[in-house]
Amino acid sequence: MDLLDDFFNLNKKFERVVVPGSQTGGRIMVDPDSVPDDYRRHKVVSKGTDYVKEFREEDERLWRELPEIKIDEPGISPKTYEIAFKLISQFDNLERSSEVFVKGAVLVFLPGIQEIEELFNLLATKSSQNKWWVRPLHSTITTDEQESVFSRPPSGYRKIILSTNIAESSLTVPDIVYVIDFCLTKHLICDPATNFSSLQVAWASKTSCIQRAGRAGRVQEGRVYRLVPATFYNECLADDQIPEILRCPLDRAGALLPTVNGLYKRDDGDLTFLGTVMAKLPVDIHVAKLIMLGHVFNVLEECIIIGAALSLKSMFSSPFQERMAAYDSKLMWADSSCSDSIAFLNAFNVWRSSKERGMFGPNGQKEESWARRYYLQLRALRETATLVRELRERLERMGITETKGYGRVSWSREESPLILKIVMAGAFYPHYFVRGSNGGQVDEKEAVRQLVGRDPFSTVFLQSLPMDQPGELYAKTIKRALGECGRNMKVSFDGTSKVYIQFGRPATATAKTKTDFKFIPDIPGKVCMPVYKAVKLRQLKIPIVLHLMPARNAMERARELNLQPAQDSPWRWERKKEDSSVMKPSLPSVNTHIISLSISYIIDPGHFWAQSLEPDAIETLSEISRKLNTVDELLPVRAPKIGKIYAAPFTEHGSTYYYRARVNSIRPPKVQVLFIDYGNSSEVDIIDLREIRDATDPSTSAPPQAFECVLSELRPSLINNPRGGWSDTAKQDFSSKVGNYLFYGKIYSVVHGVVSLELIRQLPLNVKNKKGEEIKSINEYLIDKGYAEPAEESYLSRVILKGPFSPLEMKVYNITQVGLSRVVQIEWNSVNSVLLDTDPQDPHERLLVAACVGENPDHDRLTVRNTTLMPNIHGLSSLIYLVFAPTIELRRSPDGTTYTGALCGLGADPQTGVSYFPDHDMEVTFDTVITLQDIKNINRLRYWMTISFYTDADQEYPSCATSDMIQCQGKVKEFLFKLLNVPRPSQEVQLFHRPFKWNQVRKDLLLNPLAGGAVHENARAVFRLHWAVYLESKVDTSLVENVKFLHEVAEGKVTYSGDIDCKLCNIAFANARLLRIHLLSSHHVEKEKELVSR
Repeated sequence: MDLLDDFFNLNKKFERVVVPGSQTGGRIMVDPDSVPDDYRRHKVVSKGTDYVKEFREEDERLWRELPEIKIDEPGISPKTYEIAFKLISQFDNLERSSEVFVKGAVLVFLPGIQEIEELFNLLATKSSQNKWWVRPLHSTITTDEQESVFSRPPSGYRKIILSTNIAESSLTVPDIVYVIDFCLTKHLICDPATNFSSLQVAWASKTSCIQRAGRAGRVQEGRVYRLVPATFYNECLADDQIPEILRCPLDRAGALLPTVNGLYKRDDGDLTFLGTVMAKLPVDIHVAKLIMLGHVFNVLEECIIIGAALSLKSMFSSPFQERMAAYDSKLMWADSSCSDSIAFLNAFNVWRSSKERGMFGPNGQKEESWARRYYLQLRALRETATLVRELRERLERMGITETKGYGRVSWSREESPLILKIVMAGAFYPHYFVRGSNGGQVDEKEAVRQLVGRDPFSTVFLQSLPMDQPGELYAKTIKRALGECGRNMKVSFDGTSKVYIQFGRPATATAKTKTDFKFIPDIPGKVCMPVYKAVKLRQLKIPIVLHLMPARNAMERARELNLQPAQDSPWRWERKKEDSSVMKPSLPSVNTHIISLSISYIIDPGHFWAQSLEPDAIETLSEISRKLNTVDELLPVRAPKIGKIYAAPFTEHGSTYYYRARVNSIRPPKVQVLFIDYGNSSEVDIIDLREIRDATDPSTSAPPQAFECVLSELRPSLINNPRGGWSDTAKQDFSSKVGNYLFYGKIYSVVHGVVSLELIRQLPLNVKNKKGEEIKSINEYLIDKGYAEPAEESYLSRVILKGPFSPLEMKVYNITQVGLSRVVQIEWNSVNSVLLDTDPQDPHERLLVAACVGENPDHDRLTVRNTTLMPNIHGLSSLIYLVFAPTIELRRSPDGTTYTGALCGLGADPQTGVSYFPDHDMEVTFDTVITLQDIKNINRLRYWMTISFYTDADQEYPSCATSDMIQCQGKVKEFLFKLLNVPRPSQEVQLFHRPFKWNQVRKDLLLNPLAGGAVHENARAVFRLHWAVYLESKVDTSLVENVKFLHEVAEGKVTYSGDIDCKLCNIAFANARLLRIHLLSSHHVEKEKELVSR
């Protein structure tokens, strides 16, 4: 007996539904006594006898196999998904027994998008057979997809909504009859020690479960099924949820000084103007800091827009089945910036500009279609615009506006993205993730070795191809599977389980334009864009499936097709010359799901030949007929050849016409032919066979117009015919239902040249099934009449290839002390979710900045969101650490001559050396030269940044006039570019022997930044000036004297006879003219700059 047949006793009504469980009682149930009166009024459960069906002894084996549910391990096992699947499958039986003829909608509560995808994929395998209309409901999907849950399903289909707790109270779908509750949810948890937040799966409270039950029974009696044992529900689930504000403590960074009246306080501090702004803006404090730094660097408007976008639901949509296209669109909006935030900015600006110019028309329809085309959510854009206006108004009340007037700072189109990235790096400190020589770097030689000498910048590879299969046979299938990534590709094999796909390089990235914007959907660097898309395909878990033939058959098929195996393949054969007479039909492509067709020849009810009803195909068939039935076009045949195409006669309804036919066998005086445009075979006298005069004519050389078809997911009924064949009645009935009708074919697969499909007549069948529903497809008709029975569509073998992989896939690691040992994962919808090393030969550090960082419940993995990849400017990451860290302690080399790194953080107790906030301390190393002059310029930059929003203790807002702000912004730009424009020689990375330890520098080596009175610092400074560390001189004075002497000789100040030695470059010159040329060379100039920097 089927397991679930036992759960639904059709002779009894019940309020509690029993499903196998793993704990005592083994029940999954709804207890009416636990449902409040107000929910009973909505008919949450059907009123019947208080009956719980117990398991019989023979069922114990089944429920014992189910996984155990543990209070400390919330989650869903594969077996539990299967229970939900079987439960939904039984609703038809339940409704039939209750004489209910409308299929009630099902609402399934799941904790997150991953669980939704898991159950969606399970249900999708049987959705057409069971007539299920499955709709996901989650906050990340598009508004259109969310609104589709309110629509009526297609006639005869059951609507199944897979939802998170968004459907618990935020919305009500009126036609829900069944609720399936996994009793799980996701909570935002914040670690008070690290400030990292994470969404963790947890058991829902009883209050939430009761609220979910209230979603059912709005229009008819409802039922709810909780997939946990009754004892677990009653004894283990909490009555209520802990409020989120208690789970997520307020952020401790940014708003306060580390001191109160000049004295350090661990849990308190004086409020700064930055803190005042944070308190008065309805955004996260990092976003408030972004806006204030935007004011300092005169990119205020851009930062307000980015801040608003980061504070709301993403304006980018990722439709459930269109995530690759959405990724491509977001790359276009990012415009080669490698920044999610800049993508927000570009999309919003284009939308706002288009709207202001009236590009969308008066009724808004153009606006909606425009947003859908570019994967934007119109509601989110409008909400962003509202928040931008509110932020601007609040800032104006605090005296913060865009700087206008003579001499104000402006940025060029080339400078603006870099400045925005630097501002974001300052705002989101310390959310820094790096790739460098200490970790994460790709070895270019190893990358080439993995690809067996192929170009790593244009090649990806797949794994798990069986080695006894000729890979060349499946090359076209692999190309089709990767069709979204790029068109120009070469698939190759090396005799192993690997498959290599090499993409052609496009000449230039094409800009997508709309109105007056022009953005490039590309990522800077040497790696071609299809490689990124191929890796994204793997991240999105889009499988590359091969349906394999038995190895022996595969080899024979490969030989027939004259495919050349890989050089190292264990299977070898001689390549045959291609036979141009072999013609293959035009089959539906891998992306074609529905075709229009007519049946040209019936073999049996499940097997026939068909012709396409596309206009081009009809015209081609008509032209072939006209050509072949013109006397001058045909010639007599003397010696026919097997496999060749001729014109052969066929008589039907008393009329004889010539059709294209392939000779399959010769038995004089007759030949056996296949009419390639219709699918039927016949014997023809050789004397009646005709050769086509012009075999190269486009009409007569066209591919065969008929293709072979089978009906999917059925087989002949074994009850009607135990031998497995079709009954005569079935054949007659099938012919009557398909003769002279036009059809749609819903394609299941195309394997070995045979199309497997569901056959749907364009004119209604006017036949109802046993449930009284209209039958639409011939497949369903044959099953309903008992001629056929459902069957799994079978393939000889099936393998899912692993990949695609790129050897350039780059890993980043967090440099804070708390995150150093944790795996870092970039959120799937980021433009940086596929992170490839575009310069694997360059060991210099690359920096990735994240607006938000979350962690998993096990605290071993970090997920970074809304990321920005900083440009590969040597030394930029080191400068960013030093510019934006609250406090630093510089590290020196053992000989004391160079800076090797710094400890960055909030600092430490001067007496004990104990860090104020050790989790966020960062021990950084320098891979380029950082000089004492750099530290001075960093302090000057920090000084002017502080002055921009400095307040005294009795001031609420700064008393900074417009002219003062212009001066501050000008100085900020001046010292920033002094830092960026310095050529930075590389230096060997040296690790400090006592990492994350403060107070490691002798006090006599510390250099007070206020010495000499160059700048003045107040205790209320937000960006405190850094103390430098004294460096020992390592300059060879003889080199300095030699360079000075060379310049005097070149300028004619000194007369010198004989060879002139440049000790710096170790070169001698015969005269002053050659010396002058040398002194101007780039090689010598660089050497001289390096000498000066020492």
